[in-house]
Amino acid sequence: MTIKQVAALPYRMGFDGRPEVMLITSRSDDRHWLPPKGHLIDGLEPHNAAAQEAHEEAGVIGEISERPIGAYRAQKIRTNGQSDDLEIALYPMRFVRREADWPEKGQRAILWFDPQDAARAVREAGLSRLLSEFRPF
Repeated sequence: MTIKQVAALPYRMGFDGRPEVMLITSRSDDRHWLPPKGHLIDGLEPHNAAAQEAHEEAGVIGEISERPIGAYRAQKIRTNGQSDDLEIALYPMRFVRREADWPEKGQRAILWFDPQDAARAVREAGLSRLLSEFRPF
């Protein structure tokens, strides 16, 4: 069974006028790079659930698109060794600000990347493709 999830891709324009995207580290032992993501939330549209994940995991407040730029597949390995297949819709989110405090503050590293560098930093091929093709709206 495939579990559907949502992710936000916070972006901003850097000082040089080029786009930058935010990635965070997972909380797993391997601390790999990924966008803020999580499960769909009852009562919220998918894009709003993605925005909530961005706030909870990275303190980001922004303007999120109602349409994803695409979806990618990933696997989540549980602590018992079993894995779940994930399909994650990726919603671009224009960065407005970051809160001083948020639920997962201190649990993850947060970094802004050039989209091409972000594409090389992630481990999922589908996410890498979406990042390398990303153009701000």
